[in-house]
Amino acid sequence: MDNLTNTLIEVDGRDIYDQLFERSTVSDLEQNIVTAFPKTKRRQHITDTVVLDSIEYIPYVGMKMLHVRSQTGEHKQAIQFMNVQYLMSDSDDAGYFTDSKTQSEYYIEPIVLRRNTVRVRCSCLDFRFRFAPFNSPDQSLVGKPPPPYVKRSNRPPVNPSQVPGLCKHLLRVVDEMETEGLIA
Repeated sequence: MDNLTNTLIEVDGRDIYDQLFERSTVSDLEQNIVTAFPKTKRRQHITDTVVLDSIEYIPYVGMKMLHVRSQTGEHKQAIQFMNVQYLMSDSDDAGYFTDSKTQSEYYIEPIVLRRNTVRVRCSCLDFRFRFAPFNSPDQSLVGKPPPPYVKRSNRPPVNPSQVPGLCKHLLRVVDEMETEGLIA
């Protein structure tokens, strides 16, 4: 019985813990914004216009986590990928990055967006008011949630479906990681 309690069971590439506690993947968050905002001409459709000024990779090998920090103009982003498989050496399929602090080289099994759970954050107002309050209970928010919004007008809510999601800046970072071979 003890062996069973220490074993993680995977379903569709994600362990039961992540599924039970509503932890999202990038694919989940992206699907939320497509479904909740089907008529938008922005966000996921204009990521190519977002200029990525910097990107840093910080490995947490023992925790199987990759922390990514980036900046797009005046906005800062953070993405934490969970269940990252670090490899001992380079292989044909490996993703490669350099630790921003130590300049050490790391190899990983490319991250699968529908499998690896994430936590995200962006300093832009779209993310702060539209998604952060709903990413927090989903456990897909890096850090503490912003203070609750106090409604001061009769305008409709900006996220009536109350779905967790991603802004265009976070999507741009994911696009860059895919280009660099870190995402499958």
